Amino acid sequence: MTSVRRDRGRHSPSAGDFTRFQFLQLALGGALATGGGALAATAPAKTTVTIDPAGVDPSAKAAYVNVRLSGRVVNTVVVTVMTRNGSDLFPDRRALSGVHYRPVNQLLVFRPGDAAVKTVTIPLIGGAKADQWFELIVPTEVQGAAGGGASARIRFTPGARNTPAASTSRPMKTPTRGAQTFELDLRSARANDSGLIGRRPCLRSRFSHGRTQPNNGELGFYTDPQLHAGTRAFDFKDGVLTLRTEKLRNPIRVGGVTYEYGSSVLTTQTMFSQTYGYFEWDARLSSAPGSWSGLWLLPSNGAWPPEIDVMEAPRNGQYRNADTNVAAHWMDGPRHDSVSARLSIDKILGRPVDLVKDFHRHAVEWRKDFTTWFLDDVEIFQAPTHFHSEAYALMDVTVGGWGGRPELSGGAADEMQIRSMRVWR
Repeated sequence: MTSVRRDRGRHSPSAGDFTRFQFLQLALGGALATGGGALAATAPAKTTVTIDPAGVDPSAKAAYVNVRLSGRVVNTVVVTVMTRNGSDLFPDRRALSGVHYRPVNQLLVFRPGDAAVKTVTIPLIGGAKADQWFELIVPTEVQGAAGGGASARIRFTPGARNTPAASTSRPMKTPTRGAQTFELDLRSARANDSGLIGRRPCLRSRFSHGRTQPNNGELGFYTDPQLHAGTRAFDFKDGVLTLRTEKLRNPIRVGGVTYEYGSSVLTTQTMFSQTYGYFEWDARLSSAPGSWSGLWLLPSNGAWPPEIDVMEAPRNGQYRNADTNVAAHWMDGPRHDSVSARLSIDKILGRPVDLVKDFHRHAVEWRKDFTTWFLDDVEIFQAPTHFHSEAYALMDVTVGGWGGRPELSGGAADEMQIRSMRVWR
């Protein structure tokens, strides 16, 4: 992973958020200039989420509360809303869950093409008095926009008229696969430092800039068992590719830095690249604390940004086995911009999902107008496309940085396994 995990479009970046941003610093020796301008730290204003206050008659059977975006739906926005009792400071005016209303904890998904307002229906029990109130709140960070912490009161007001807003939602997109252009044959695949076996292309076991990413806060050296005896960065067995992090028995010292951990990356830089299309991996992710799995695309011409992060899963204590992160990065004139979202796949799909124990198909449909992310053929995110040049694919498992403090097991928890990688037009 190499770009900016950085501004996810909703909050100020923390030290652990800067990932691909440091890749560019490393690759260009710290000179962040693309498209004729320096990479700016200030991002443009983002869409925000607000909640409309509502008045509802005490005899009503339901309260309708509108959740709004400040502008049109440019990219997918995922918002969790939940009810909360009125303040303890006003006990006579405090409406209570289970007494006056039924609790609600709901996931709202705004997709490009949807109306910028959605209505939350809260069942009412009855018995509330005039001026009693409760709240609808956004308890967590909004994904794809700003507005975590938004709240509004629902007040019982005799005679109040409360109706849902008119809203439209587009159908969820299904994958569009054209002619198949690439399939990684995992029974015969090979990898090495150059990405070439004689004149025949193979997977490359390093980034174009080298085998370390110190500016990322990463703690691992990207090893290749052919170059670094005793390391186990990757192997191909029974049609499955395994990439792993590991505690090195013999630490590697490079550039005055001693690396006690090994990381793994394989790329199609010399094998395959394409502009637009459908890229898909069938993968099972690492789970060890401190590990960080990633599947992504970078431009073949060496520029950065743009970048598409098909999947990232840092095991920093904040991501569950059902969580993944998607992102896109681009230049807006002289300024870097991005959209990024941490997604709870089980909540979006409405069923249990374990991205660590089970194999799932992580994919991106990259078109000229929109880029759409999928999990097992189900749309999970969409954003306008800003990446319009040929790209190659990367898959890696690193340690430290955004992944957090490593606690590697030496076993399957340290590994990402891939059963297939395929690309279509």
